[in-house]
Amino acid sequence: MVYVDTGGYNTARVDLACEVARHFEARLIGVSASAAQPRVVLPEKGPATISLDMSPYLDHAEADLRCAKDLFHRVAQAHECRLEWRSSIDNPNDFVARADSS
Repeated sequence: MVYVDTGGYNTARVDLACEVARHFEARLIGVSASAAQPRVVLPEKGPATISLDMSPYLDHAEADLRCAKDLFHRVAQAHECRLEWRSSIDNPNDFVARADSS
């Protein structure tokens, strides 16, 4: 299992995971999660506000997951590994813990 996100070092991480999977004749599972978090506005005066319209945050989270999936498949297919992809709009730590146990 390898975690893929939109940050750096993904290519090297997926390359290494592919080599390990091939060595053990195993399937490589790529996982990613992105939390759709609303923006909290803290004005100088008055109460804090939270945006109730989650659609921009969901769109951003979905775009992050698409990028991670595309990167995973692009890098891993060069290694001819058996692949599986799992992703969710969720807290990344919680999702990886659940994905690891399934």
